[in-house]
Amino acid sequence: MNQNADLIMNTNQWPVLLDHFTSTALHKQGFDSLLIEACLSHADQNELRASYNRSDYLKQRKEVMSWWSAYIEKAAQGSFFYN
Repeated sequence: MNQNADLIMNTNQWPVLLDHFTSTALHKQGFDSLLIEACLSHADQNELRASYNRSDYLKQRKEVMSWWSAYIEKAAQGSFFYN
């Protein structure tokens, strides 16, 4: 098997693969990187910025999650889209 197939077959990697897929789709849609990281519950790697930025981006996250929900609904019907 090739390396990608091995990664997909390893069920321990599914959360990581889902994060990669989600991040890619949201970036292609044009959402801000900090907002995407907040949606994925990732800590800001910039420690100084993280120490001062206490925003939960709730309003903006709702917009992202609404788009993501529609995307998943379309995917479940066999149609992937970015727009």
